Amino acid sequence: MRTTIDLPDSMFKRVKLQATRQGLTLKQWFIQCLSREVDEKAGIVPPDEAGRFRKRFDGTFEPSEIEEFKRSGRA
Repeated sequence: MRTTIDLPDSMFKRVKLQATRQGLTLKQWFIQCLSREVDEKAGIVPPDEAGRFRKRFDGTFEPSEIEEFKRSGRA
């Protein structure tokens, strides 16, 4: 699907700069940002293991701690 978005010049310059720094085209940048926003609002957890743990537990975990949770059946 195609759509047109009118952005203020100053915002366009910031968006273009950010996309360029990330090595993305504007299309890729917008898709990435919109996907992240929609997924977050829908409560979709990132598919990676660390993302699943962040959703279930408060705080940050080292890989060894994650393995310990898995062995103890808490993950």
